[in-house]
Amino acid sequence: MRMKPKRLKSAPEDENTPPGPAVAVWGKKKSAFRCKRGVFSKILRELPEEIEYEIFSHLDSGSFLNLAMSCKFLWKKYTAPEKSRFWVRCRQNAGLPDCPPHLTERAFAHLVYMKCCHSWYQQCGKPRVSRIIWVASARYCDACVNQCMVGIRAFFEDSANEEMRDFESLLPTVKVNDRLSFSLPYLERLVGKWKDAKTENLSWEAFEAGQREHLQALSAHVETCKRWKKAADVARAQERRRLHDQRYSFIRSTLLATGYEEALLAFADSKLRQLKQVHGTAYLDNKGWAKIEPQVIKFMDNMQVAQVFAERIQKFARYFGQVKEEHLHDKDIAWWPGTVDLLLMQGTSYRTSLTTGSMEESETDLPALKAEIRRDVSRWLLERKAELEDIIRDLKPDVYPEDVQAVELAVCVLRCYGCGYNVRFPELLVHRCFRGQDCSGWSWDWAIQKELQLRDDVFEQTVIETLGYCPWSAGEDAARHLRRSKNEQPVNTMFTPCGPLTQSKAMETVQSCGKDPLRATWKEMDECNPIFSQPTSPLGTGVTVMSWRYAVTTLFLFPDGLESRGDWKVDDPDLPPAARVAVTKEYRLEEQGVRTQPIFCCARCPDPFLARMTYAEAVDHVSKSHAKEGGSIEGGDIYCNPHHWAMWASPMTVE
Repeated sequence: MRMKPKRLKSAPEDENTPPGPAVAVWGKKKSAFRCKRGVFSKILRELPEEIEYEIFSHLDSGSFLNLAMSCKFLWKKYTAPEKSRFWVRCRQNAGLPDCPPHLTERAFAHLVYMKCCHSWYQQCGKPRVSRIIWVASARYCDACVNQCMVGIRAFFEDSANEEMRDFESLLPTVKVNDRLSFSLPYLERLVGKWKDAKTENLSWEAFEAGQREHLQALSAHVETCKRWKKAADVARAQERRRLHDQRYSFIRSTLLATGYEEALLAFADSKLRQLKQVHGTAYLDNKGWAKIEPQVIKFMDNMQVAQVFAERIQKFARYFGQVKEEHLHDKDIAWWPGTVDLLLMQGTSYRTSLTTGSMEESETDLPALKAEIRRDVSRWLLERKAELEDIIRDLKPDVYPEDVQAVELAVCVLRCYGCGYNVRFPELLVHRCFRGQDCSGWSWDWAIQKELQLRDDVFEQTVIETLGYCPWSAGEDAARHLRRSKNEQPVNTMFTPCGPLTQSKAMETVQSCGKDPLRATWKEMDECNPIFSQPTSPLGTGVTVMSWRYAVTTLFLFPDGLESRGDWKVDDPDLPPAARVAVTKEYRLEEQGVRTQPIFCCARCPDPFLARMTYAEAVDHVSKSHAKEGGSIEGGDIYCNPHHWAMWASPMTVE
């Protein structure tokens, strides 16, 4: 192999000095390192063993193992059998239990401190494997654990392993992934020991007795190791907590000395504790602070801006609540939860006053601001209705008459591609899939954190954190949340029409109520509130009833819903008065199971989207928070999220 020549550096040119010899500079650092390592090795060679033992006996097993692995010379030196007392002393310093008989001191230290996979089938060596399986004296990653730790029941029930069933009672077991398992390498070693014992004419009974004693000793050692590991983890957690508290206290006191106010630090306390610079690996001093100061100062400046935004957003939410209360029964506008954040994200004119202005109310400015809020909510709803109308007309042409708005028809319900639920307007505007969530399974706290990560604007992040729910994720954001690995859908097909069978059943149901299915709107059906009933006894003393909304919801979820329930009647004249009262607009939520679910909202609060209140909590909230404002349960101040109500409601039986 041809060696690459060294790069030479000539001496500095000077006309009065003759040129000197070239100086070799390539590989200077490597030679210096080798020189230092050679000096260190020479010192260790000449150092008396007792002094060497006294020096290294203050280390624990992990530190001594790292030292031995630093170079080949130290590895060869300290893995020799005559150096075993070094490992014993270091193990005792760490408080570890005695080394098991089947492991060397070095192997035991490697098991405890080196977090790598010990699979000897694939030679995996994957790092950051935290769990130690003590009965197997190994660490296994997720990819190797099922190969090395085998389910004991499935293994010995296999006819191919019939000749090994005698060893089943001699194996140490442990639960791995909710399955009682044993170490396959341990079984292989056990079979090898039995073969060696047979060559020495040892009986099975004697071999079994010896292995049972070994199993008892191994079990006792495993319990000791588990107790040590638990105590070590507790001590490590306490040390980490002390380190975190010291760094947090140092940063906080330094920020106070810098000039930041106590109120600002209290506002940013939770985020400051989670800051990356607080979770360090060493105690913080002035030298360490100089390294992280720019990042912390930038964070505090953002928090200072966010604090101002939060106060203004809360004030705006109060104004929004006043407008909502004044126009709560306005027929031209729907005050659905989740509109205040939509307006703030739309770039309306008062967003500028929230970010740059003083946002101070006055007798002359406040009415104009309220009128603007009312106008913007109405405009936003009309724009969304027009967009949805175009989508429906494109998806299902020549179905609805041209002189009606399809989005308002009772038979116009769309199925969400993201979650599979059926949604109508205007519930569609606050549908969780539009807010970037998958309705089939989600965590609200996780959703907020995810939405915060998607947004870089400090104002938008403050809106989410202040109001406590995610804004409407329109356009690419909604499409990104709804993408699937095999099949991507554009935004305009997020909602698809219901199938023809469901559509025909819906039209038949509306006709049975005496309404024109291509003219009757959801609002009209809710006002007349037809009731579906079915006698539950031949004498007519009992009847099962369900309201219009539940009947149609059941019909849309299950096309044969009404037929499968038997002979249902609409507005039966013989319906008991108690049944009709039970499903009126005020008391319609009496159905079994609904009141105990956290699905109720307060109409007077500014957009409590998914407030997570039960019926009792909602009643208590209205009586305590809105009594002076004239709040009452019968006045429509408590309402149920319609999308959730359909999931929990059921027909009720009235005697």
